[in-house]
Amino acid sequence: FAELILKKQLKIITAKEYTKLAAPHVASKYYSEEMLEHVQKHVDYVKQQFAAAKRRDKHAILLIETKVDISHLIEEGFGTCDVIIIANGTLEVIDLKYGMTRVSAENNSQLKVYGSGALEAYELIHDIDNVRLTITQPRLDSISSWDISVEDLFQWGEEEVKPKAIEAYAGRGEQVV
Repeated sequence: FAELILKKQLKIITAKEYTKLAAPHVASKYYSEEMLEHVQKHVDYVKQQFAAAKRRDKHAILLIETKVDISHLIEEGFGTCDVIIIANGTLEVIDLKYGMTRVSAENNSQLKVYGSGALEAYELIHDIDNVRLTITQPRLDSISSWDISVEDLFQWGEEEVKPKAIEAYAGRGEQVV
């Protein structure tokens, strides 16, 4: 829903397209008006962040539900970033978490891997020196952001993720259940 609502409100898709694409979700047993209200909080935050980015940088970019290749760290790896905003040397990855367990963006491994994938995809065409990782948790009224330099993110990937991924592919390493 977040993707569809955001695309509708930004006029990327028409109201008619939204209705058609949203129909299976509305028909789901998990759908509720409350869900829609919570998702709207996330959408509002994304729109606010992008508007602020556009004020600072008229060439700001907003990407929605973007698949990123993380095979530079994890063989055959990929992820999907809910939102990526690129402006003024900062690449921000915004992730919606709908659950009721609080999750922090600070040093969050999943977001760092996604940030690394987004950086890998866009650093050659944009001058990026900072990566901001953000988690919105609208059901908890929580927004958590954390910044990491490109250098520190690169170093973490090379020293932490890549060696562990290689071990895992070889059937070695510590398994955490």
